[in-house]
Amino acid sequence: MTVMLISIFLIPTAILLSGLFLYKYPPEEINGTYGFRTRLSSQTIFTWRYANARGGKLLFAEGVMMFALMLIALLIMHWVFGISDPEQIGLYLSLFAVILLIAGIVYLVAKVHGELREKFDANGMPYHPDSVRRD
Repeated sequence: MTVMLISIFLIPTAILLSGLFLYKYPPEEINGTYGFRTRLSSQTIFTWRYANARGGKLLFAEGVMMFALMLIALLIMHWVFGISDPEQIGLYLSLFAVILLIAGIVYLVAKVHGELREKFDANGMPYHPDSVRRD
């Protein structure tokens, strides 16, 4: 059971750490290897830096939220529904993790793209240069 719990909580932890790393150490140049890579975020260095900083913060928050939701789901399964079989718990939590992961990625991309469209013109230049910060 311990191995199962550790492996299930590795997903939120990896997302949390990835977000922290992306926020603290964003890629300086537009590249095809590392960073928040979409056509819109890769348009200019301004959009690139904003998308990576914002994406990192949201990814970190997603990892924290996912960790908390996974823990709550585990407690509900055990205490409310009385599920104690490690294989059954592992299956349910794995499915829940996949659903949370997909929903989180869709939300992350939609949120960052919405903010990019709001803050940058069609050429990728900021509408208000002072309002586009790393935060």
